[in-house]
Amino acid sequence: MNGSRLYCAELLQILLPLRSILAARFQINEVSCPFCNQVPETATHLFFTCHLAK
Repeated sequence: MNGSRLYCAELLQILLPLRSILAARFQINEVSCPFCNQVPETATHLFFTCHLAK
């Protein structure tokens, strides 16, 4: 992943209410990606690696 994509992913991780962030702050049972249900929903996964969200 190049520098600009990594920066965007880190920025989105801070700004978006992703399940992985919400689970750290609140009690949320499901943190999987709502599209593929295979891995935790993070900005990197959602915008760059999820084959169903692209």
